[in-house]
Amino acid sequence: MIVENIHEGTNVDVLQDQVRKQSANLTVEFESVEIVGRTAVIKMSSIGTALGARLRLGRSKWYEGCTFRWGEDECEGDLGELRMRWEREIK
Repeated sequence: MIVENIHEGTNVDVLQDQVRKQSANLTVEFESVEIVGRTAVIKMSSIGTALGARLRLGRSKWYEGCTFRWGEDECEGDLGELRMRWEREIK
């Protein structure tokens, strides 16, 4: 998920904490969270947790005026393409 136009001063720890508060009974797994300028890129382990994160952040006053969109699905495509992509990245 990509969140654009975030407030200056938003940091990774606060963002992760805000997403984790979406459910007291859910362990939220992040693959990575990166903030560059006023854009946050959040990669999560499942589409379900990403959707929950999107809903949670969308209800927060802190993220009013932000643009939310889905990033590229890095697992999209056939397994051969995925294997080649993985091999390129680890070398």
